[in-house]
Amino acid sequence: MGLPWRPISWASLVIAVSVTYRQPVFSRQLFLWAFASSWLLSFLGWAVWAIFLWPKLFSSLRSLPGPNDNHWLMGQFPKIGAEATGLPMMEWSVCSFHHPKRFSEVLVTRNYDFEKPNSIRWSLGRSTVVEISGWASRVTLDIIGVAGLGRDFGAVRDPNNPLTKTYEYVFKPNKQAQILAVLGLLLPGPIVNALPLKRNGDIAEASAVIRATCRQLIEEKKANKTRSTDILSVALESGAFTDDNLVDQMMTFLAAGHETTASAMTWAIYLLCLHPDVQSRLRDEVRRNLPSPNDTGTSVSAPDIDHLPYLSAVCAEVLRYYAPVPMTLREAVRDTTVDGVHVPRGTRIMLCPWSVNKDASLWGPDASSFRPERWLGAGSGSGGASSNFAYMTFLHGPRSCIGQGFAKASRLHTSWLDRRLSLDSQTGTSTTRRNWRSRVVSRRAGERFAGAHACRFGMVSHLEI
Repeated sequence: MGLPWRPISWASLVIAVSVTYRQPVFSRQLFLWAFASSWLLSFLGWAVWAIFLWPKLFSSLRSLPGPNDNHWLMGQFPKIGAEATGLPMMEWSVCSFHHPKRFSEVLVTRNYDFEKPNSIRWSLGRSTVVEISGWASRVTLDIIGVAGLGRDFGAVRDPNNPLTKTYEYVFKPNKQAQILAVLGLLLPGPIVNALPLKRNGDIAEASAVIRATCRQLIEEKKANKTRSTDILSVALESGAFTDDNLVDQMMTFLAAGHETTASAMTWAIYLLCLHPDVQSRLRDEVRRNLPSPNDTGTSVSAPDIDHLPYLSAVCAEVLRYYAPVPMTLREAVRDTTVDGVHVPRGTRIMLCPWSVNKDASLWGPDASSFRPERWLGAGSGSGGASSNFAYMTFLHGPRSCIGQGFAKASRLHTSWLDRRLSLDSQTGTSTTRRNWRSRVVSRRAGERFAGAHACRFGMVSHLEI
């Protein structure tokens, strides 16, 4: 239930005009006082309704079970912010019996009833112990540049080039970014973006740098008549996009594509460090079946990678165990239902792949264990899960991740690393779940989802399925 600032502003304007119209002489001071007073009173009335009355007395979701220790204003946000990403959702008791049905309704059968809200923010993993994520980010930026835009950005060779530094800043979490993420749940995007905060100014400058780079690439593609198979060239040849459309698509492709793939690569290296037996078996398979990078005149094709079953199993298990995007959300754009429960317009549906991907009722008693073998053998295409909706890394339905093929194709990076290097973590031991945030990645998520109950997150109505 976001702040209805437009109706409040229009009502306050009407009241202010009515008050000043009755005076013999127009008073600007009286007009501003009347507008501000009516706006403030309307806001307070809405806050009482949204925080106390609606969720406890009138919401159709009020009867669903959920946590009882809600903060009166912030709901479960303090706990989510203090714990490692996804940990509260894993520890809350959930009714998992209907999970697959509810996911299928939100993501597939009723997907057009639920859209991503404009305020959604992704917080992607960054390494703080062994700085592998910086290298992973630059590698995937170069690869997605070549595959998607036909340009090698040279991020690996030059980590200080403008585009690399820009993305490094954009994805670096800080206090102001967290504050803006929370405000984005309550206020319209234009208002949040207009706040005089340094983070907003820096993001605007970063956006300008990225947009300028994208426009330059478009102009170069138009001037170069050579036929190419990268995504930008194909889009230009289709004639279905304006330059502004292409810039927007390219920015989405770069931002959402390279950093999530880099996050997956970072987690893969981390898990290989913690499981030397998996690392050894994977190295043996790669060395038996792929030529050495030092062999001249040889190359590795996609079919070669597809014929490495243990590599595929390791990558599938990494993506299950640590989904690159741990949480996301949908917002009901109209009144609808989920599993027979009425969901009012404006309700946000929280999806937590980290929780669902480790649900023992869907994956079995070893759901919390890293075990690539679950993806091997006959009938193991689902990893042994009881439902297609147990594997939520790429979501499902028309709005599922379009880059899942690209992410899976990046198996080649894992095979190359494991062929050439023996990996180990700094301490050689696993960190506790509570220390994930500081020891391995810094993740902040302003989104909440567990599975089968309703919760309050600040003044926004949420349904967790």
